[in-house]
Amino acid sequence: KQLFDSVLDELFRQDDCTAVPLTEVVDFIGGSQPPKSQFSQEKKAGYIRLIQIRDYKSDNHVVYVDKESTKKFCSADDVMIGRYGPPVFQILRGLDGAYNVALMKAVPDEDVLIKEYLYWFLQSPSIQNYVIGISQRAAGQSGVNKKALEKYLIPVPCIAEQHEIVFNVKKLVSQNISLKNEVSEAISSLSQLKESILSSAFKGEL
Repeated sequence: KQLFDSVLDELFRQDDCTAVPLTEVVDFIGGSQPPKSQFSQEKKAGYIRLIQIRDYKSDNHVVYVDKESTKKFCSADDVMIGRYGPPVFQILRGLDGAYNVALMKAVPDEDVLIKEYLYWFLQSPSIQNYVIGISQRAAGQSGVNKKALEKYLIPVPCIAEQHEIVFNVKKLVSQNISLKNEVSEAISSLSQLKESILSSAFKGEL
């Protein structure tokens, strides 16, 4: 985890390109909260799924609302932010529907910033630590402090370089999964070895 975070941060440390405040190139759009009395466990004509933070982890609590009751919609490739936690400032995607007030959508100016680049940038440890730290210190603030996002600078390389960075991030993710699996297998083998040695020791077989 520490290795992954360190390399991810390094990939977005672009000293040779322009860096601008996030809100100059990204709109952060909060969700809406239809009344619970309108919730339906079944999808009916004219209804749409209402997405909550927990829905990105499981489909155990799917609810639908009248599409006319909200104007805040997202698609599977949109960059979504969990405003409340724990943990706050989760970066999410993968669902279509309407989204509630616990989420906000990060909409980049796609002439200068691609969604994939923004998605991974928002997960880099530097901005995560910055936003979480400010949100926790803000008086009466129980979630993401949107003011913190206004001041944070995002490097904006050319579109081609953004695609290259995204490619490298995805390669890093794949390598990280492989490394995690290898480490897990090694830990499991060591645990079995330890048990075997202890068993032999108590039996006087060493």
